[in-house]
Amino acid sequence: MRLVINTLGSLAFLFKKRKIKEINSFEPKRILLIRSGSIGDVLMTTPLLVAIRKRFPKANIDYLVGEYSSSIIMNNPDINNIITFDENIIFKKKLGEISQLISTIKKNRYDLAFVLDKSWQWGAFASLCGIKYRIGFDRKGEGFANNLNVDFDGTKYELEYNNELAKLIGIEVKDSQMQFNISKEDRNFANEFIRKNKKKEFIVGIAPGGAKNPGQTMDVKRPPRSKYARLCNELIKEADIVLLGSKDDKESAEELAKLMKDKPIDMTGKMTLSQSAAVLEKCDLFISHDTGLMHIAAAMKTPQIALFGPTSPIRFAPRKAYVIAAEQKCKQCYDIYGKFDKDCKCIESIDIENAIKVARNILNLK
Repeated sequence: MRLVINTLGSLAFLFKKRKIKEINSFEPKRILLIRSGSIGDVLMTTPLLVAIRKRFPKANIDYLVGEYSSSIIMNNPDINNIITFDENIIFKKKLGEISQLISTIKKNRYDLAFVLDKSWQWGAFASLCGIKYRIGFDRKGEGFANNLNVDFDGTKYELEYNNELAKLIGIEVKDSQMQFNISKEDRNFANEFIRKNKKKEFIVGIAPGGAKNPGQTMDVKRPPRSKYARLCNELIKEADIVLLGSKDDKESAEELAKLMKDKPIDMTGKMTLSQSAAVLEKCDLFISHDTGLMHIAAAMKTPQIALFGPTSPIRFAPRKAYVIAAEQKCKQCYDIYGKFDKDCKCIESIDIENAIKVARNILNLK
Protein backbone atom coordinates (compact mmCIF):
# COMPACT_ATOMS: atom_id res chain seq x y z
CA MET A 1 0.00 0.00 0.00
CA ARG A 2 2.82 2.42 0.86
CA LEU A 3 4.38 1.89 -2.58
CA VAL A 4 1.05 2.55 -4.31
CA ILE A 5 0.49 5.79 -2.34
CA ASN A 6 4.02 7.02 -3.06
CA THR A 7 3.68 6.24 -6.77
CA LEU A 8 0.31 7.96 -7.12
CA GLY A 9 1.53 10.88 -5.01
CA SER A 10 4.59 11.34 -7.17
CA LEU A 11 2.38 11.51 -10.24
CA ALA A 12 0.01 13.99 -8.57
CA PHE A 13 2.90 16.31 -7.70
CA LEU A 14 4.88 15.71 -10.87
CA PHE A 15 4.96 19.40 -11.81
CA LYS A 16 5.74 20.88 -8.40
CA LYS A 17 8.56 23.41 -8.09
CA ARG A 18 11.77 21.58 -7.25
CA LYS A 19 13.87 24.58 -6.28
CA ILE A 20 13.52 28.08 -4.93
CA LYS A 21 14.68 30.74 -7.38
CA GLU A 22 17.29 33.20 -6.14
CA ILE A 23 17.60 31.33 -2.86
CA ASN A 24 20.10 33.80 -1.39
CA SER A 25 17.58 36.63 -1.65
CA PHE A 26 14.59 34.49 -0.59
CA GLU A 27 12.70 36.41 2.11
CA PRO A 28 9.49 34.64 3.19
CA LYS A 29 7.17 36.84 5.23
CA ARG A 30 5.20 34.04 6.89
CA ILE A 31 6.76 30.71 7.88
CA LEU A 32 5.09 27.65 9.43
CA LEU A 33 6.80 24.75 11.20
CA ILE A 34 4.72 21.57 11.42
CA ARG A 35 5.46 18.85 13.97
CA SER A 36 3.16 16.37 15.65
CA GLY A 37 4.39 13.64 17.97
CA SER A 38 6.33 13.43 21.19
CA ILE A 39 8.05 15.87 23.51
CA GLY A 40 11.44 14.78 22.20
CA ASP A 41 10.35 15.17 18.58
CA VAL A 42 9.43 18.81 19.18
CA LEU A 43 12.47 19.62 21.34
CA MET A 44 14.79 18.33 18.62
CA THR A 45 13.41 20.96 16.23
CA THR A 46 14.36 23.92 18.45
CA PRO A 47 17.93 24.42 17.12
CA LEU A 48 16.43 24.62 13.62
CA LEU A 49 13.91 27.15 14.89
CA VAL A 50 16.67 29.36 16.32
CA ALA A 51 18.52 29.30 12.99
CA ILE A 52 15.38 30.15 10.99
CA ARG A 53 14.67 33.14 13.24
CA LYS A 54 18.26 34.37 12.90
CA ARG A 55 18.09 34.11 9.09
CA PHE A 56 14.61 35.69 8.84
CA PRO A 57 14.39 38.08 11.83
CA LYS A 58 11.40 40.02 10.45
CA ALA A 59 9.34 36.99 9.38
CA ASN A 60 6.22 35.84 11.20
CA ILE A 61 7.12 32.33 12.39
CA ASP A 62 4.29 30.10 13.59
CA TYR A 63 4.41 26.51 14.86
CA LEU A 64 1.66 23.94 14.30
CA VAL A 65 2.00 21.32 17.04
CA GLY A 66 -0.11 18.68 18.74
CA GLU A 67 -1.63 19.63 22.10
CA TYR A 68 0.35 16.86 23.80
CA SER A 69 3.74 18.52 23.20
CA SER A 70 2.77 22.17 22.88
CA SER A 71 4.04 23.17 26.34
CA ILE A 72 7.61 22.43 25.18
CA ILE A 73 7.61 25.56 23.00
CA MET A 74 5.13 27.68 24.97
CA ASN A 75 7.70 30.28 26.07
CA ASN A 76 9.94 30.10 23.01
CA PRO A 77 10.90 33.65 21.96
CA ASP A 78 11.53 32.64 18.33
CA ILE A 79 7.85 31.80 17.73
CA ASN A 80 5.16 34.37 16.99
CA ASN A 81 2.16 32.07 17.33
CA ILE A 82 1.58 28.48 18.42
CA ILE A 83 -1.30 26.70 16.71
CA THR A 84 -2.34 23.54 18.55
CA PHE A 85 -4.57 20.68 17.47
CA ASP A 86 -5.91 17.47 18.96
CA GLU A 87 -3.84 14.69 17.41
CA ASN A 88 -6.78 12.29 17.70
CA ILE A 89 -8.25 13.96 14.61
CA ILE A 90 -5.31 12.46 12.70
CA PHE A 91 -5.28 8.99 14.29
CA LYS A 92 -9.07 8.65 14.13
CA LYS A 93 -9.26 10.21 10.66
CA LYS A 94 -11.79 12.89 11.63
CA LEU A 95 -11.96 14.44 8.16
CA GLY A 96 -14.29 17.28 9.15
CA GLU A 97 -11.93 18.54 11.85
CA ILE A 98 -8.88 18.06 9.62
CA SER A 99 -10.62 20.13 6.94
CA GLN A 100 -11.34 22.84 9.49
CA LEU A 101 -7.66 22.88 10.53
CA ILE A 102 -6.64 23.21 6.87
CA SER A 103 -8.99 26.17 6.48
CA THR A 104 -7.48 27.84 9.55
CA ILE A 105 -3.94 27.42 8.24
CA LYS A 106 -4.87 28.52 4.73
CA LYS A 107 -6.16 31.87 6.01
CA ASN A 108 -2.68 32.73 7.30
CA ARG A 109 -1.19 32.54 3.79
CA TYR A 110 2.22 31.12 4.63
CA ASP A 111 5.04 31.43 2.08
CA LEU A 112 7.12 28.58 3.46
CA ALA A 113 6.55 25.46 5.57
CA PHE A 114 9.05 23.18 7.27
CA VAL A 115 7.27 19.81 7.34
CA LEU A 116 9.05 18.11 10.22
CA ASP A 117 7.02 14.89 10.25
CA LYS A 118 8.22 12.10 7.97
CA SER A 119 4.78 10.83 6.90
CA TRP A 120 3.53 11.74 3.42
CA GLN A 121 0.23 12.94 4.92
CA TRP A 122 1.86 16.05 6.37
CA GLY A 123 3.44 17.13 3.10
CA ALA A 124 0.06 16.71 1.43
CA PHE A 125 -1.54 18.62 4.31
CA ALA A 126 0.84 21.57 3.79
CA SER A 127 0.01 21.56 0.09
CA LEU A 128 -3.73 21.60 0.80
CA CYS A 129 -3.10 24.59 3.07
CA GLY A 130 -1.90 26.49 0.01
CA ILE A 131 1.69 26.86 1.18
CA LYS A 132 3.83 27.55 -1.89
CA TYR A 133 7.14 26.14 -0.68
CA ARG A 134 7.30 23.00 1.45
CA ILE A 135 10.57 21.68 2.82
CA GLY A 136 10.59 18.26 4.46
CA PHE A 137 11.82 14.69 4.42
CA ASP A 138 11.71 11.88 1.91
CA ARG A 139 11.36 8.59 3.75
CA LYS A 140 11.62 6.06 0.95
CA GLY A 141 9.36 8.02 -1.39
CA GLU A 142 7.03 9.72 1.09
CA GLY A 143 8.27 13.24 0.37
CA PHE A 144 6.43 13.53 -2.94
CA ALA A 145 4.36 16.56 -1.85
CA ASN A 146 7.36 18.61 -0.72
CA ASN A 147 9.29 20.94 -3.00
CA LEU A 148 12.64 20.22 -1.34
CA ASN A 149 13.59 17.15 0.67
CA VAL A 150 16.28 15.70 2.88
CA ASP A 151 16.57 11.94 2.41
CA PHE A 152 15.66 10.10 5.62
CA ASP A 153 16.94 6.60 6.32
CA GLY A 154 17.19 6.59 10.12
CA THR A 155 20.97 6.31 10.30
CA LYS A 156 21.62 9.65 12.05
CA TYR A 157 20.49 11.65 15.05
CA GLU A 158 16.98 13.03 14.47
CA LEU A 159 18.11 16.53 15.44
CA GLU A 160 20.78 16.42 12.73
CA TYR A 161 18.17 15.55 10.12
CA ASN A 162 16.14 18.57 11.20
CA ASN A 163 19.18 20.82 10.89
CA GLU A 164 19.82 19.55 7.36
CA LEU A 165 16.49 21.02 6.26
CA ALA A 166 17.90 24.50 6.86
CA LYS A 167 20.78 23.84 4.45
CA LEU A 168 18.31 23.43 1.61
CA ILE A 169 17.68 27.18 1.70
CA GLY A 170 21.20 28.24 2.62
CA ILE A 171 20.83 28.38 6.42
CA GLU A 172 23.58 26.99 8.62
CA VAL A 173 22.60 25.73 12.08
CA LYS A 174 25.62 26.65 14.17
CA ASP A 175 24.33 25.59 17.59
CA SER A 176 22.57 22.25 18.14
CA GLN A 177 21.67 22.87 21.78
CA MET A 178 17.97 22.14 22.35
CA GLN A 179 15.96 24.98 23.86
CA PHE A 180 13.38 24.75 26.64
CA ASN A 181 12.57 28.15 28.08
CA ILE A 182 11.71 28.13 31.79
CA SER A 183 9.92 30.96 33.56
CA LYS A 184 11.31 32.77 36.60
CA GLU A 185 8.43 31.32 38.65
CA ASP A 186 9.38 27.77 37.74
CA ARG A 187 13.03 28.35 38.60
CA ASN A 188 11.94 29.75 41.95
CA PHE A 189 9.81 26.62 42.42
CA ALA A 190 12.86 24.42 41.75
CA ASN A 191 15.06 26.41 44.14
CA GLU A 192 12.49 26.02 46.91
CA PHE A 193 12.08 22.32 46.11
CA ILE A 194 15.82 21.75 46.47
CA ARG A 195 15.98 23.77 49.68
CA LYS A 196 13.26 21.66 51.28
CA ASN A 197 14.20 18.23 49.95
CA LYS A 198 17.94 17.95 49.40
CA LYS A 199 19.36 16.21 52.47
CA LYS A 200 22.38 14.45 50.97
CA GLU A 201 25.35 15.54 48.91
CA PHE A 202 23.75 14.80 45.54
CA ILE A 203 20.30 14.77 44.00
CA VAL A 204 19.53 12.25 41.24
CA GLY A 205 16.44 12.27 39.02
CA ILE A 206 14.89 9.00 37.85
CA ALA A 207 12.02 8.60 35.33
CA PRO A 208 10.70 5.02 35.57
CA GLY A 209 7.58 5.65 33.44
CA GLY A 210 6.95 7.58 30.25
CA ALA A 211 7.46 6.03 26.80
CA LYS A 212 3.94 7.12 25.81
CA ASN A 213 3.24 9.38 22.85
CA PRO A 214 0.07 10.33 20.98
CA GLY A 215 -1.09 7.23 19.15
CA GLN A 216 1.66 5.03 20.58
CA THR A 217 2.55 3.35 23.88
CA MET A 218 5.96 1.71 24.14
CA ASP A 219 6.26 0.02 27.51
CA VAL A 220 8.94 -2.15 25.91
CA LYS A 221 11.35 0.79 26.25
CA ARG A 222 11.16 0.63 30.05
CA PRO A 223 13.72 -1.47 31.95
CA PRO A 224 12.29 -3.89 34.55
CA ARG A 225 11.43 -2.24 37.87
CA SER A 226 13.88 -4.56 39.61
CA LYS A 227 16.77 -3.10 37.61
CA TYR A 228 15.77 0.47 38.35
CA ALA A 229 15.44 -0.54 42.02
CA ARG A 230 18.95 -2.02 42.02
CA LEU A 231 20.26 1.25 40.62
CA CYS A 232 18.32 3.43 43.07
CA ASN A 233 19.23 1.34 46.10
CA GLU A 234 22.89 1.73 45.26
CA LEU A 235 22.76 5.49 44.72
CA ILE A 236 20.36 6.40 47.52
CA LYS A 237 23.12 5.79 50.05
CA GLU A 238 24.71 9.08 49.01
CA ALA A 239 22.04 10.83 46.93
CA ASP A 240 18.44 11.93 47.25
CA ILE A 241 16.42 10.12 44.59
CA VAL A 242 13.64 12.13 42.89
CA LEU A 243 11.10 10.23 40.83
CA LEU A 244 9.83 12.30 37.92
CA GLY A 245 7.01 11.90 35.43
CA SER A 246 3.41 12.76 34.65
CA LYS A 247 0.30 11.58 36.48
CA ASP A 248 0.17 8.66 34.03
CA ASP A 249 3.49 7.46 35.48
CA LYS A 250 2.23 7.27 39.07
CA GLU A 251 1.81 3.50 39.06
CA SER A 252 5.35 2.96 37.72
CA ALA A 253 6.78 5.22 40.41
CA GLU A 254 4.84 3.52 43.19
CA GLU A 255 5.98 0.07 42.03
CA LEU A 256 9.59 1.24 42.02
CA ALA A 257 9.30 2.90 45.44
CA LYS A 258 8.08 -0.39 46.95
CA LEU A 259 11.29 -2.09 45.83
CA MET A 260 13.57 0.57 47.30
CA LYS A 261 15.21 0.27 50.69
CA ASP A 262 14.74 3.96 51.48
CA LYS A 263 11.88 6.22 50.49
CA PRO A 264 12.47 8.34 47.36
CA ILE A 265 11.04 11.80 46.76
CA ASP A 266 8.10 10.94 44.52
CA MET A 267 7.13 13.94 42.39
CA THR A 268 5.34 12.07 39.60
CA GLY A 269 2.18 13.91 38.61
CA LYS A 270 2.88 16.74 41.05
CA MET A 271 4.65 19.20 38.74
CA THR A 272 4.10 20.81 35.38
CA LEU A 273 6.51 19.91 32.60
CA SER A 274 8.25 23.25 33.00
CA GLN A 275 8.60 22.74 36.76
CA SER A 276 10.04 19.28 36.10
CA ALA A 277 12.56 20.83 33.72
CA ALA A 278 13.54 23.39 36.35
CA VAL A 279 14.07 20.62 38.93
CA LEU A 280 16.05 18.60 36.38
CA GLU A 281 18.32 21.59 35.89
CA LYS A 282 19.18 21.34 39.59
CA CYS A 283 19.90 17.60 39.54
CA ASP A 284 23.47 16.33 39.65
CA LEU A 285 22.48 13.39 37.47
CA PHE A 286 19.43 12.12 35.59
CA ILE A 287 18.84 8.49 34.59
CA SER A 288 16.07 7.23 32.35
CA HIS A 289 15.24 5.13 29.33
CA ASP A 290 14.20 6.66 25.98
CA THR A 291 11.43 9.04 27.00
CA GLY A 292 10.49 12.73 26.92
CA LEU A 293 12.30 13.71 30.11
CA MET A 294 15.52 12.35 28.64
CA HIS A 295 15.39 15.07 25.97
CA ILE A 296 14.38 17.73 28.49
CA ALA A 297 17.37 16.82 30.68
CA ALA A 298 19.59 17.33 27.63
CA ALA A 299 17.99 20.72 27.00
CA MET A 300 18.73 21.65 30.64
CA LYS A 301 22.35 20.43 30.23
CA THR A 302 21.98 17.95 33.09
CA PRO A 303 24.50 15.06 33.14
CA GLN A 304 22.57 11.93 32.25
CA ILE A 305 22.65 8.21 31.60
CA ALA A 306 20.28 6.99 28.88
CA LEU A 307 19.18 3.35 28.85
CA PHE A 308 18.22 2.08 25.39
CA GLY A 309 16.39 -1.08 24.35
CA PRO A 310 14.36 -1.36 21.12
CA THR A 311 14.90 2.21 19.87
CA SER A 312 18.16 3.32 18.31
CA PRO A 313 20.48 5.52 20.40
CA ILE A 314 21.97 6.74 17.12
CA ARG A 315 18.60 8.27 16.23
CA PHE A 316 17.29 9.33 19.61
CA ALA A 317 19.99 9.61 22.29
CA PRO A 318 21.12 13.15 23.20
CA ARG A 319 24.69 13.62 22.04
CA LYS A 320 26.12 14.30 25.50
CA ALA A 321 24.26 11.50 27.27
CA TYR A 322 26.16 8.43 28.43
CA VAL A 323 24.33 5.66 26.58
CA ILE A 324 23.96 2.12 27.84
CA ALA A 325 22.29 -0.01 25.19
CA ALA A 326 20.66 -3.43 25.49
CA GLU A 327 23.11 -6.29 25.03
CA GLN A 328 20.57 -8.27 23.02
CA LYS A 329 18.42 -7.05 20.13
CA CYS A 330 15.06 -8.41 19.04
CA LYS A 331 14.40 -9.41 15.43
CA GLN A 332 11.78 -6.68 15.00
CA CYS A 333 12.94 -3.67 16.96
CA TYR A 334 11.77 -0.12 16.31
CA ASP A 335 12.02 0.71 12.57
CA ILE A 336 11.99 3.97 10.60
CA TYR A 337 8.19 3.84 10.38
CA GLY A 338 7.79 3.62 14.15
CA LYS A 339 6.78 -0.04 14.14
CA PHE A 340 8.02 -2.44 16.80
CA ASP A 341 7.38 -5.86 18.30
CA LYS A 342 5.04 -5.43 21.27
CA ASP A 343 6.63 -8.54 22.81
CA CYS A 344 10.13 -7.11 22.52
CA LYS A 345 12.28 -8.08 25.52
CA CYS A 346 15.66 -6.57 24.61
CA ILE A 347 15.52 -3.86 27.31
CA GLU A 348 15.65 -6.67 29.90
CA SER A 349 19.27 -7.33 28.87
CA ILE A 350 20.39 -3.84 29.90
CA ASP A 351 23.57 -3.95 32.03
CA ILE A 352 22.40 -2.10 35.13
CA GLU A 353 25.68 -2.80 36.95
CA ASN A 354 27.43 -0.78 34.26
CA ALA A 355 24.89 2.01 34.76
CA ILE A 356 25.71 2.01 38.49
CA LYS A 357 29.42 2.18 37.75
CA VAL A 358 28.96 5.10 35.33
CA ALA A 359 26.67 6.92 37.76
CA ARG A 360 29.22 6.63 40.56
CA ASN A 361 31.93 7.96 38.25
CA ILE A 362 29.82 10.94 37.21
CA LEU A 363 29.12 11.76 40.86
CA ASN A 364 32.75 11.11 41.82
CA LEU A 365 31.74 8.42 44.31
CA LYS A 366 34.29 5.83 45.41
